[in-house]
Amino acid sequence: MLPRPFRIQSRLPPEQVRGLVKGAFVDWFEIREAPRGWIIGPLMCVWRTAFTNDNTVYALILRAGWRTRVVGFSLSDVARPFFALCLLAILWGIWNQYAAGEMLLRGAILFSVIIGALFTLLARWPMAKREPPSVRFLRRLIEQDRAVSEEVEEVPLPTFECNPRALDLILSGMPTGRVESAADVISAFRKVEDASEEFIILAASDEQFIQSAPMGDGFIVEWRDGSEDRHFTARLAADREEELCAREALALLLTFAHDAAWPDSVIWRAGFGSA
Repeated sequence: MLPRPFRIQSRLPPEQVRGLVKGAFVDWFEIREAPRGWIIGPLMCVWRTAFTNDNTVYALILRAGWRTRVVGFSLSDVARPFFALCLLAILWGIWNQYAAGEMLLRGAILFSVIIGALFTLLARWPMAKREPPSVRFLRRLIEQDRAVSEEVEEVPLPTFECNPRALDLILSGMPTGRVESAADVISAFRKVEDASEEFIILAASDEQFIQSAPMGDGFIVEWRDGSEDRHFTARLAADREEELCAREALALLLTFAHDAAWPDSVIWRAGFGSA
Protein backbone atom coordinates (compact mmCIF):
# COMPACT_ATOMS: atom_id res chain seq x y z
CA MET A 1 0.00 0.00 0.00
CA LEU A 2 2.91 2.34 0.65
CA PRO A 3 4.35 4.35 -2.25
CA ARG A 4 7.34 2.66 -3.91
CA PRO A 5 9.72 5.36 -5.23
CA PHE A 6 11.95 5.04 -8.25
CA ARG A 7 14.22 7.15 -10.43
CA ILE A 8 15.36 6.70 -14.00
CA GLN A 9 17.99 8.57 -16.00
CA SER A 10 18.33 8.83 -19.77
CA ARG A 11 20.64 10.50 -22.23
CA LEU A 12 17.58 11.52 -24.26
CA PRO A 13 16.10 15.03 -23.87
CA PRO A 14 12.79 15.34 -21.95
CA GLU A 15 10.81 16.02 -25.13
CA GLN A 16 12.03 12.78 -26.69
CA VAL A 17 11.38 10.81 -23.51
CA ARG A 18 7.79 12.08 -23.43
CA GLY A 19 7.33 11.16 -27.08
CA LEU A 20 8.85 7.72 -26.53
CA VAL A 21 6.52 6.92 -23.63
CA LYS A 22 3.42 8.33 -25.36
CA GLY A 23 4.22 6.30 -28.46
CA ALA A 24 4.24 3.09 -26.41
CA PHE A 25 0.83 3.72 -24.82
CA VAL A 26 -2.22 1.79 -25.96
CA ASP A 27 -5.76 3.20 -25.85
CA TRP A 28 -7.21 3.61 -22.35
CA PHE A 29 -10.01 1.14 -23.11
CA GLU A 30 -7.82 -1.49 -24.79
CA ILE A 31 -8.82 -4.91 -23.42
CA ARG A 32 -5.37 -6.48 -23.38
CA GLU A 33 -2.94 -5.79 -20.56
CA ALA A 34 -0.49 -3.17 -21.80
CA PRO A 35 0.90 0.21 -20.66
CA ARG A 36 -1.42 3.20 -20.97
CA GLY A 37 -1.67 6.61 -19.32
CA TRP A 38 -1.29 10.34 -19.85
CA ILE A 39 1.41 12.98 -19.85
CA ILE A 40 0.68 16.65 -19.14
CA GLY A 41 3.78 18.83 -19.15
CA PRO A 42 6.31 17.23 -16.80
CA LEU A 43 3.68 15.15 -14.95
CA MET A 44 3.14 11.55 -16.06
CA CYS A 45 0.75 8.81 -15.00
CA VAL A 46 1.11 5.20 -16.21
CA TRP A 47 -0.92 2.07 -15.53
CA ARG A 48 -1.39 -1.24 -17.32
CA THR A 49 -5.03 -2.17 -16.85
CA ALA A 50 -7.91 -1.35 -14.53
CA PHE A 51 -8.93 -4.98 -14.15
CA THR A 52 -5.93 -6.69 -12.54
CA ASN A 53 -3.77 -6.18 -9.48
CA ASP A 54 -1.22 -3.75 -10.81
CA ASN A 55 0.46 -0.52 -9.80
CA THR A 56 -0.12 2.98 -11.07
CA VAL A 57 2.94 5.19 -11.55
CA TYR A 58 3.06 8.94 -10.95
CA ALA A 59 6.25 10.66 -12.03
CA LEU A 60 7.91 13.91 -13.08
CA ILE A 61 10.00 14.13 -16.26
CA LEU A 62 12.76 16.61 -15.45
CA ARG A 63 15.74 18.02 -17.30
CA ALA A 64 19.01 17.33 -15.48
CA GLY A 65 21.78 19.10 -17.37
CA TRP A 66 22.01 17.39 -20.73
CA ARG A 67 20.21 14.32 -19.39
CA THR A 68 16.64 13.56 -18.37
CA ARG A 69 15.67 12.36 -14.91
CA VAL A 70 12.33 10.66 -14.25
CA VAL A 71 11.44 10.54 -10.55
CA GLY A 72 8.23 9.29 -9.01
CA PHE A 73 6.53 6.47 -7.20
CA SER A 74 4.06 3.66 -7.78
CA LEU A 75 0.94 3.01 -5.79
CA SER A 76 -0.99 -0.22 -5.26
CA ASP A 77 -4.56 -0.76 -6.39
CA VAL A 78 -5.79 0.19 -2.92
CA ALA A 79 -3.82 3.42 -2.65
CA ARG A 80 -3.98 4.75 -6.19
CA PRO A 81 -7.69 5.79 -6.28
CA PHE A 82 -7.25 7.70 -3.02
CA PHE A 83 -4.12 9.47 -4.26
CA ALA A 84 -5.72 10.26 -7.61
CA LEU A 85 -8.78 11.78 -5.91
CA CYS A 86 -6.57 13.85 -3.58
CA LEU A 87 -4.51 15.08 -6.53
CA LEU A 88 -7.63 16.03 -8.48
CA ALA A 89 -9.09 17.76 -5.42
CA ILE A 90 -5.91 19.82 -4.95
CA LEU A 91 -5.83 20.80 -8.63
CA TRP A 92 -9.54 21.67 -8.55
CA GLY A 93 -9.07 23.84 -5.47
CA ILE A 94 -6.12 25.68 -7.03
CA TRP A 95 -8.05 26.29 -10.25
CA ASN A 96 -11.03 27.71 -8.32
CA GLN A 97 -8.78 30.04 -6.36
CA TYR A 98 -7.03 31.13 -9.53
CA ALA A 99 -10.34 31.72 -11.33
CA ALA A 100 -11.60 33.77 -8.39
CA GLY A 101 -8.46 35.90 -8.41
CA GLU A 102 -7.44 34.69 -4.97
CA MET A 103 -4.36 32.75 -6.06
CA LEU A 104 -1.26 34.81 -5.46
CA LEU A 105 2.01 34.20 -7.28
CA ARG A 106 3.81 33.27 -4.09
CA GLY A 107 1.08 30.76 -3.29
CA ALA A 108 1.58 29.08 -6.65
CA ILE A 109 5.35 29.01 -6.08
CA LEU A 110 4.87 27.52 -2.60
CA PHE A 111 2.62 24.80 -3.97
CA SER A 112 5.15 23.96 -6.68
CA VAL A 113 7.93 23.74 -4.09
CA ILE A 114 5.84 21.40 -1.91
CA ILE A 115 5.03 19.09 -4.82
CA GLY A 116 8.69 19.12 -5.95
CA ALA A 117 9.87 18.34 -2.41
CA LEU A 118 7.39 15.45 -2.16
CA PHE A 119 8.69 13.83 -5.35
CA THR A 120 12.30 14.46 -4.29
CA LEU A 121 11.82 12.83 -0.88
CA LEU A 122 10.04 9.85 -2.36
CA ALA A 123 12.74 9.40 -4.98
CA ARG A 124 15.38 9.21 -2.25
CA TRP A 125 13.68 6.36 -0.39
CA PRO A 126 15.41 2.97 -0.64
CA MET A 127 14.66 1.26 -3.93
CA ALA A 128 12.63 -1.96 -3.84
CA LYS A 129 14.47 -4.90 -5.42
CA ARG A 130 11.49 -6.06 -7.46
CA GLU A 131 9.99 -3.16 -9.34
CA PRO A 132 6.32 -3.15 -10.40
CA PRO A 133 5.60 -3.87 -14.09
CA SER A 134 4.76 -0.25 -14.94
CA VAL A 135 8.09 0.96 -13.55
CA ARG A 136 9.99 -1.77 -15.39
CA PHE A 137 8.20 -0.75 -18.59
CA LEU A 138 9.37 2.86 -18.14
CA ARG A 139 12.90 1.87 -17.18
CA ARG A 140 13.45 -0.43 -20.15
CA LEU A 141 11.84 2.02 -22.56
CA ILE A 142 13.62 5.15 -21.35
CA GLU A 143 16.98 3.50 -20.71
CA GLN A 144 17.01 1.57 -23.98
CA ASP A 145 19.62 3.99 -25.33
CA ARG A 146 22.06 3.04 -22.57
CA ALA A 147 24.66 0.42 -23.44
CA VAL A 148 22.29 -1.67 -25.55
CA SER A 149 24.71 -1.98 -28.45
CA GLU A 150 27.59 -2.69 -26.09
CA GLU A 151 25.62 -5.48 -24.41
CA VAL A 152 24.85 -7.06 -27.77
CA GLU A 153 28.53 -7.11 -28.65
CA GLU A 154 29.77 -8.29 -25.27
CA VAL A 155 27.27 -11.13 -24.70
CA PRO A 156 26.71 -13.07 -27.94
CA LEU A 157 23.80 -15.48 -27.97
CA PRO A 158 24.70 -19.16 -28.39
CA THR A 159 23.92 -20.89 -31.67
CA PHE A 160 22.88 -24.51 -32.10
CA GLU A 161 22.74 -26.84 -35.10
CA CYS A 162 19.56 -28.62 -33.97
CA ASN A 163 16.09 -27.44 -32.99
CA PRO A 164 15.20 -27.11 -29.30
CA ARG A 165 13.56 -30.02 -27.52
CA ALA A 166 9.82 -30.05 -26.88
CA LEU A 167 9.19 -27.87 -23.82
CA ASP A 168 6.16 -26.19 -22.31
CA LEU A 169 6.34 -22.40 -22.60
CA ILE A 170 4.78 -20.56 -19.65
CA LEU A 171 4.47 -16.77 -19.31
CA SER A 172 3.37 -15.19 -16.03
CA GLY A 173 2.02 -18.54 -14.87
CA MET A 174 -0.09 -19.15 -18.00
CA PRO A 175 0.79 -21.94 -20.48
CA THR A 176 1.16 -20.48 -23.98
CA GLY A 177 2.04 -23.58 -26.01
CA ARG A 178 5.13 -25.60 -26.87
CA VAL A 179 8.58 -24.44 -27.87
CA GLU A 180 9.15 -25.25 -31.53
CA SER A 181 12.16 -23.07 -32.32
CA ALA A 182 14.71 -20.77 -30.74
CA ALA A 183 12.65 -17.85 -32.06
CA ASP A 184 9.80 -18.91 -29.74
CA VAL A 185 12.08 -18.59 -26.72
CA ILE A 186 13.52 -15.26 -27.85
CA SER A 187 10.10 -13.77 -28.61
CA ALA A 188 8.68 -14.89 -25.26
CA PHE A 189 11.68 -13.56 -23.34
CA ARG A 190 11.33 -10.16 -25.04
CA LYS A 191 7.85 -9.88 -23.52
CA VAL A 192 9.37 -10.31 -20.07
CA GLU A 193 12.15 -7.89 -20.92
CA ASP A 194 9.72 -5.11 -21.90
CA ALA A 195 7.51 -5.90 -18.86
CA SER A 196 4.57 -7.18 -20.91
CA GLU A 197 4.92 -10.40 -18.89
CA GLU A 198 6.10 -11.07 -15.33
CA PHE A 199 8.30 -14.14 -15.86
CA ILE A 200 9.08 -16.99 -18.27
CA ILE A 201 9.33 -20.74 -17.63
CA LEU A 202 10.57 -23.45 -20.00
CA ALA A 203 9.46 -26.80 -18.57
CA ALA A 204 10.34 -30.34 -19.56
CA SER A 205 8.27 -31.56 -16.59
CA ASP A 206 6.92 -30.28 -13.27
CA GLU A 207 10.32 -30.87 -11.64
CA GLN A 208 12.64 -30.06 -14.54
CA PHE A 209 12.50 -26.49 -15.78
CA ILE A 210 14.27 -23.15 -16.05
CA GLN A 211 12.68 -19.83 -15.16
CA SER A 212 13.68 -16.19 -15.40
CA ALA A 213 12.29 -12.86 -14.21
CA PRO A 214 13.51 -9.26 -13.88
CA MET A 215 15.29 -8.42 -10.61
CA GLY A 216 16.89 -5.09 -9.77
CA ASP A 217 18.75 -3.83 -12.82
CA GLY A 218 19.02 -7.27 -14.40
CA PHE A 219 17.49 -10.76 -14.38
CA ILE A 220 17.41 -13.78 -12.12
CA VAL A 221 17.55 -17.30 -13.60
CA GLU A 222 16.67 -20.47 -11.67
CA TRP A 223 17.05 -24.07 -12.82
CA ARG A 224 15.43 -27.14 -11.27
CA ASP A 225 16.86 -30.53 -12.18
CA GLY A 226 14.43 -33.14 -10.88
CA SER A 227 13.54 -32.09 -7.33
CA GLU A 228 13.54 -29.18 -4.86
CA ASP A 229 16.88 -30.43 -3.51
CA ARG A 230 18.37 -29.79 -6.94
CA HIS A 231 17.12 -26.23 -7.40
CA PHE A 232 19.82 -23.74 -8.44
CA THR A 233 20.24 -20.02 -9.07
CA ALA A 234 22.57 -18.70 -11.75
CA ARG A 235 25.48 -16.46 -10.78
CA LEU A 236 28.28 -14.98 -12.84
CA ALA A 237 31.49 -16.99 -12.54
CA ALA A 238 33.48 -13.75 -12.41
CA ASP A 239 32.38 -13.43 -8.76
CA ARG A 240 30.42 -10.27 -9.44
CA GLU A 241 27.36 -9.72 -7.29
CA GLU A 242 25.20 -7.93 -9.86
CA GLU A 243 22.36 -9.69 -11.63
CA LEU A 244 22.64 -11.25 -15.06
CA CYS A 245 21.96 -8.93 -17.97
CA ALA A 246 19.13 -9.66 -20.38
CA ARG A 247 21.26 -11.46 -22.95
CA GLU A 248 23.00 -13.59 -20.31
CA ALA A 249 19.60 -14.71 -19.03
CA LEU A 250 18.34 -15.38 -22.56
CA ALA A 251 21.49 -17.38 -23.36
CA LEU A 252 20.77 -19.70 -20.41
CA LEU A 253 17.17 -20.20 -21.53
CA LEU A 254 18.34 -21.12 -25.03
CA THR A 255 20.99 -23.47 -23.62
CA PHE A 256 18.38 -25.29 -21.53
CA ALA A 257 15.98 -25.47 -24.49
CA HIS A 258 18.66 -27.20 -26.57
CA ASP A 259 19.81 -29.42 -23.68
CA ALA A 260 23.36 -28.17 -24.18
CA ALA A 261 26.28 -27.67 -21.76
CA TRP A 262 26.11 -24.58 -19.57
CA PRO A 263 28.51 -21.74 -20.49
CA ASP A 264 31.66 -21.31 -18.40
CA SER A 265 30.69 -17.71 -17.60
CA VAL A 266 27.91 -18.87 -15.24
CA ILE A 267 27.95 -21.01 -12.09
CA TRP A 268 24.91 -22.53 -10.35
CA ARG A 269 24.44 -22.01 -6.63
CA ALA A 270 22.11 -24.33 -4.75
CA GLY A 271 18.89 -22.77 -3.50
CA PHE A 272 16.32 -20.22 -4.54
CA GLY A 273 17.12 -16.68 -5.61
CA SER A 274 15.41 -13.60 -4.15
CA ALA A 275 13.23 -11.51 -6.46
